[in-house]
Amino acid sequence: MKSPGVAAVLAAVVGGLFLGVGHIYIGKIGRGLALLIIGWIIKIPIIVSLLLFWLLWPIAITAIFGIASLALWAWSIFDAYNLAKKYNEHLQAYGKPPW
Repeated sequence: MKSPGVAAVLAAVVGGLFLGVGHIYIGKIGRGLALLIIGWIIKIPIIVSLLLFWLLWPIAITAIFGIASLALWAWSIFDAYNLAKKYNEHLQAYGKPPW
């Protein structure tokens, strides 16, 4: 059994830096690694903008990437929670993990 609460907390707390941790916890390794890579691709322009502000990145680019990063983070929390519930339902119904 996988705890939906633990999946959501991992996705929320650790997922701020390492997106996909909640998915890895429930056994969705591929999705978790994909989220990790996509999350860092989205965060790179934000980090560059904040650390190297003299490059004069347009504020709109930073805002767009920031909103995308927050949206993906929020979705990953929701998805990890729901997938943990599906995992448990399938395990109870069939006696084996769904993935």
